[in-house]
Amino acid sequence: MSYDIYIYNPKTKKIISSNYAGYIDSNDYDKLLYLNLTYNYSSILQKIFDNKDGIYILNNKKVSRTIDKIQNAINKLNNQMNKDYWDVSEGNVKFALLKLYQIALLGQDGVWKII
Repeated sequence: MSYDIYIYNPKTKKIISSNYAGYIDSNDYDKLLYLNLTYNYSSILQKIFDNKDGIYILNNKKVSRTIDKIQNAINKLNNQMNKDYWDVSEGNVKFALLKLYQIALLGQDGVWKII
C-alpha cells in the first residue's frame, strides 16, 4: 500500500509537469510532479506533521502554503537511513520528504492531491 502524491493545476485539473523533474533520461511521465510514498512511513509522518492524518494534512492545499510545513517536518528527522526503502527509519522518510520538497518548489502554484 502506498500514497500517490501529485501536484495538479486547479484550473485544468491536470498533473503539472516540469522540465526540471525526473531523471537525466526522463520521459514525459518522469517529468510529472508526482511521488509515490510507501504507507510503511505513516507512523513517522503522523508524528512529524503533528497530525493523525500524517501526509494527508497536505491534501487539497495550495502547494506554496505548505512548503514551510514540509521543511519543518524534514527538520524533525535524523539522517539515519536504512538501505531497504521499505524499512521504516527517519532517514528514509527524510529522503522521501526531500523529494516531495523538490517537487513542491517546482509546483508552487498547484494544489496537492493525495490518494
